[in-house]
Amino acid sequence: MVESVVEGTSGVDPQFEADAHIAFILEHPGMSDWLKTALQEALPRDPIAVLNDLEILNLVLRKRSEALIIGMFVK
Repeated sequence: MVESVVEGTSGVDPQFEADAHIAFILEHPGMSDWLKTALQEALPRDPIAVLNDLEILNLVLRKRSEALIIGMFVK
């Protein structure tokens, strides 16, 4: 996993590629304000702190969202 992040997948500079994806999301009218705000606030932060926070968000929000979705079908 780390290897693919460091080396990239397309032969393009990984930071350039990531910045292009971020720019696309920030400019896209269909992307949520929540996502855009999270990206904008993450950019100046320490990348290790961002990765740590991403792991926590992924674990907590994924579990909560899955529980809510399952709850919708159980009722």
